[in-house]
Amino acid sequence: MPIKQLLALFTVFILSLSSNATESKNKVYEITFSVTATPDQEKEFKDKIVPWASIKNSEVDSKRLIDSTRKVISESEATVIIDYPVRKPVNFKITSKDGFTRGDLLRRIGQIYRQMYRDEEASSTIKTVPIDKRKGLINRNATDGKYGIWGHDIDDLDISSATISCSNGKCTIDLGIES
Repeated sequence: MPIKQLLALFTVFILSLSSNATESKNKVYEITFSVTATPDQEKEFKDKIVPWASIKNSEVDSKRLIDSTRKVISESEATVIIDYPVRKPVNFKITSKDGFTRGDLLRRIGQIYRQMYRDEEASSTIKTVPIDKRKGLINRNATDGKYGIWGHDIDDLDISSATISCSNGKCTIDLGIES
């Protein structure tokens, strides 16, 4: 085979490798979950923007969520990684044929957390100490259920951001949880 043909084939091969590498390259980006302030929050947040949303009240906060209808994930499947406040990280798969908007994610993440707290209470032999019975720091006691939740009641949890990493049609979502 003449050298020109070999070089041409080699060039096509290298370009195809480069193209495949670009297609499988990670897309990593961060989104935020800011909500418009309620009238009683306006004194604390002068710009009338709260830089987080409630986990427990995600359904309500999704109505005040800034850019709630903006699609933030085009893929139909994503894995939400919950690593706080649990003993070890837990992955939850979520699906949607049309991808996910910011509001979709807030509602789904809230649903996951609410179910986790219910499952924890049902599976734990150590029950959560009621707030009015806690001494000193009023953090939630650690329980030994399915997830090993510790430190914070669901009422204490807010989401401020999520880092989304997508590669080859699969996405993972790492949460920025505040307490």
